[in-house]
This record gives sequence, structure tokens and C-alpha cells, in this order.
Amino acid sequence: MEIEVLLKENRDLLNNFDQNKDGKIDYTELRLAVQKAKIWAERAIKEKSTKEWFYYGQKGSVGPNTWHEIIEFHNKYADVFITNEQTFSGEKNKVQWLPAKLILKTMQILKNN
Repeated sequence: MEIEVLLKENRDLLNNFDQNKDGKIDYTELRLAVQKAKIWAERAIKEKSTKEWFYYGQKGSVGPNTWHEIIEFHNKYADVFITNEQTFSGEKNKVQWLPAKLILKTMQILKNN
């Protein structure tokens, strides 16, 4: 529930979860984002050294990176979006992206529960 509240409060950062392209994040789209955030946070907690993370840079997807490298990049660019889904040139819309800061907060919620 806490994770859902977190993402609901940050709906404006979830645009690529807008599956029906109506400009709004509805309940189904929010649930998908929550599910993705939980999966990624759990993965980041368990496996910090695997190069499976990508961040979205000026020229598109950059990676793969370790979780540690993502944290370093996030420390420089707090609003960076990340994914652990494989991306290919020109396919950014086929991959879900979430702000690293939301994954970090999700990790904290999971650790505290």
C-alpha cells in the first residue's frame, strides 16, 4: 500500500505507463507501475553487482550497468530514469522506465516492512 501511495503521489513521473495514451495514469496503469517498482526494488536489493540496469541519457538508453553504477549516476543526476529491461536503439517506448528515486524509496519501504 505504501508503494502505491508513493507512486500515486508521483503520477506525473509515470507517463510511459499510460497504455491507453489518454494523458492520465488510471488505476490499472498505476498497479502495473507499482508491480514493476516492487520487482525492480527487490532485484536491486538482492543483486547489486549484475550489469542489468540501464539509465536514460541524452542519447537514449545507456548500459548495462550495475546497481552501484546506477546509484552513482543517480547521485549526479537525481531525476534519472532507469530500467532493467533490455532496450534497443529506437525502442524506448517498448520499455518501461521509472525514476531511480522511486525505486530507491520503494527499496526503503520493502526493507522497513
